[in-house]
Amino acid sequence: PTRLTITSWLPLGAVRTYADFADAVDRTAPAVVSIYTSTLEPIFDGTQSAPGEPFRLYRLIARPSEGSGVILSEDGYILTNHHVVYQALNISVALWDERTIPAHVVGTDPATDLAVLKIDLDGLPVAPINPEARLRVGDVVLAIGNSLGLSHTVSMGIVSAMGRNNLAIDDDLDHVDIYRAGQGELPALLA
Repeated sequence: PTRLTITSWLPLGAVRTYADFADAVDRTAPAVVSIYTSTLEPIFDGTQSAPGEPFRLYRLIARPSEGSGVILSEDGYILTNHHVVYQALNISVALWDERTIPAHVVGTDPATDLAVLKIDLDGLPVAPINPEARLRVGDVVLAIGNSLGLSHTVSMGIVSAMGRNNLAIDDDLDHVDIYRAGQGELPALLA
């Protein structure tokens, strides 16, 4: 099973039919973004830049990466994972309406693998969140994100465990395990 750190879970009521899944996705998908980053990474080279010059052992290359996030405020605050933006030189966010906007990091927490980004736009769609809902083992969850570079991919899973510790991440935190077929860490919503 894949361990998924939930970046956002959204209780959407009891699911009675498969159409309820589609309704949940319709309500949430506009607030899900794709995040594209680039970092500089040293690689072994072992070549000469010109005859007579010393051999270079390493050079830096731009390494692209991608992830997902969820818009939490109309004025452009986005929740994502720390590992998505860690050491990123450039960050851009692709919105539901296909606009791509530069973003900057407001803050990160490596221990929880969370990060907050900001884009300079107003009037954005916001993910529906019910702070009074309780996530429980056995709850069905849907994940919407940029899995394998495919924007707004939807997958489904189930909360298999909660409150685990001794995971070599940060023993003071509660963790939620979700078993699902999808790839990568995505914003999840509770169906």
